[in-house]
Amino acid sequence: MDSTAINQQISKHNRLINENELDIEKHELGIFVFKYHGHNNTKELKQLTQQKRFSELHIKHSKYMIRIFKTYIDLITLDPHQFVRTLRVVLGVMKTNAQDIEDCMRELVDIGYYKEQEYKTHMERFMAEINAWSNNIE
Repeated sequence: MDSTAINQQISKHNRLINENELDIEKHELGIFVFKYHGHNNTKELKQLTQQKRFSELHIKHSKYMIRIFKTYIDLITLDPHQFVRTLRVVLGVMKTNAQDIEDCMRELVDIGYYKEQEYKTHMERFMAEINAWSNNIE
């Protein structure tokens, strides 16, 4: 993987973090409005809460990805074994986070926010990204 491609991936994940942070702000405002007006047990409030969590979990994922790419740049030629050790640790927490994302998205499907096919497509792409790195350490 060349440095241009790595820097593009880091930029992509930084952009995704920014977009998700903006989404969180919108969700927090919606949550506030619903709670302020006493709508504490509504489908819409549950949906906003899950959307906020979904964005938070994606921010975590993007931060993990940035960590992998930066570690790759720093260590792949200097200490490839340390890179593999770091990759194993980061992939472990990424997989846990991916399960949380899947659970959150499943709830959003159950609420009717996402369709089943959107869920399947998103999770397949998501897991393909993680598995691509996992295949490098086996």
